[in-house]
Amino acid sequence: MPDGANHVAFAYSKDGKDSFMTVYPNLNLLDETDFKNFTPKVEKYLTIVKKDGGVNNKPYISASYSNPEPNSFTDILVWKIEKERLEPSTTYTFSFYAKGKGTVRTYIHPSLIDTSSNSYADGKVIKAEADGSYTWTLTNEWVRHTYTFTVNDNITEDKYVLFRLPTGSSVDICLPKLEIGSTATPWMPSFSEAKAEDYPSYIGTYTDNKSNEQSTDPEKYTWKKIVE
Repeated sequence: MPDGANHVAFAYSKDGKDSFMTVYPNLNLLDETDFKNFTPKVEKYLTIVKKDGGVNNKPYISASYSNPEPNSFTDILVWKIEKERLEPSTTYTFSFYAKGKGTVRTYIHPSLIDTSSNSYADGKVIKAEADGSYTWTLTNEWVRHTYTFTVNDNITEDKYVLFRLPTGSSVDICLPKLEIGSTATPWMPSFSEAKAEDYPSYIGTYTDNKSNEQSTDPEKYTWKKIVE
């Protein structure tokens, strides 16, 4: 802990008010999650577009599906993860912001999840499926969802992260992220995409006698530039 302080935070401005955070962000294991070069899928009954002004003013994907066939669905976003980028028997966290109507289902497949270990959806213990499938109920406000899981001890093939939308539902998706560890840290691009300005540039510290409670008020911290 810097300077003997027992609380530390990070930000992008010298007053700590620009994107204040209490954990340093991990890099994203998924590429192109800012959707800058997004190409919409063309499919009957599917409407999908990129929009601006999402969470932290980032671009987001807005999709709706209206297939009259009952119980139909379509995959709206897919990322490939090369098997070499995943560490066996290791915990990862997948996170994303979403809002909309109905539900959306996410997968991390095929057969990546160690179902003998605890998995967590939005912090609650769940019985995980081997393909990481989980259904999220949508609201009209942005919510950051998290899915924490442990992978199998033997990874023999590439894996995929995908969003699946059932007919009758609509969803907005922003800032998806897959990272190592059990904590969903603030969104970052991937290693191949990250630039110096993507990393927090200021560190803030303060000391008190409440080691288990940390303030989210930037004004309580003393801020200084992070020197590389």
